[in-house]
Amino acid sequence: MHRKWCKYFFITSISFILLCGLIVYSVDPYQHYRQSKYFVDYDLKQRYLVPGFVRNYDYDTIIIGTSMTENFKPSEIKDKLNWNTIKLSMKGSFSNEQSTIMELALRKNKAKNIIYDFHFLSFDYNDITKRNIYGWYLYDDNKLNDLKYLINFANIKTSLSIFLKSFNKNKQLPLNRDKIFYWADTAVFGEKITLASYKLNEIVSNNYSDNMYKRMVNNFNNDLLSLIKKYPETNFYILQSPYSILNWDMINKQNNLDAYLKFKQYAAEELLKYPNVEFYDFHNVRNITFDLNNYKDRVHYGPWINSYMVDSIKTQKHKVTQNNYLEKIKDLKKQILEYEI
Repeated sequence: MHRKWCKYFFITSISFILLCGLIVYSVDPYQHYRQSKYFVDYDLKQRYLVPGFVRNYDYDTIIIGTSMTENFKPSEIKDKLNWNTIKLSMKGSFSNEQSTIMELALRKNKAKNIIYDFHFLSFDYNDITKRNIYGWYLYDDNKLNDLKYLINFANIKTSLSIFLKSFNKNKQLPLNRDKIFYWADTAVFGEKITLASYKLNEIVSNNYSDNMYKRMVNNFNNDLLSLIKKYPETNFYILQSPYSILNWDMINKQNNLDAYLKFKQYAAEELLKYPNVEFYDFHNVRNITFDLNNYKDRVHYGPWINSYMVDSIKTQKHKVTQNNYLEKIKDLKKQILEYEI
């Protein structure tokens, strides 16, 4: 009787595991194996979705970066630059995460152009931070790692939810590339709300700028510069986004301004060495950064600024060169030091 019960339990357990795996495989909530034939949920975890986009969609250009890139519209890039683009934004992402997704796209020989959000804090991470990234098993080509995707209780719940939502008449198919991670429609922009988000009494002075500079340089070299060197046939369009002057004021009051500007100069001097790089600096574009109506907080700007950056790539406005990069840094520092809130 005991052996019979054990056999029954074993068969039932295996059958249940196989059923769970079949559900996840069939619905494929993160589009790991194929383009979705069910409801497309743009609110799912970005880090789990983007490797599926890389593998299963057509494109020649990727947008990669933090939340600063989420309001780019691939349709606009198609109209203005004639690039077939997909957005691979990951809010709050570090450069090692961004490097991993770029490497995946480059291995697939799909990315001819990369629009890259050069966000300072993305490069400021340590080894502990690097080990605490989720969803890495979706980024490699090891089929055994797929078990972590298929036999996963959270993914089973997500699969069932997506399957049920697919009966909705307003289901989101096919994939609307402009809507991927887009949040501007629900945001409130303006000077009042931007100022309210900036609380001077919460600013804490930091004393680790030297370590910060070393970390940023090291991670920049390993995560971005290494790919630029490795893939000389790929065009990298590096964008330093226009943070509001409030953000720079905070950085200054935290005693980190010198480290940031030192890193900014180092990065410029390195990037300018490579013919497959076009580097655009919006940090000191005063008519944007001083107009707080462009923002919803001290860093996040409206989609009209994303459009402006696309226009700048087309016209090469604000492009960094050997002749102007030091002057741009000097002008930015002057703006920051003279600013009074």
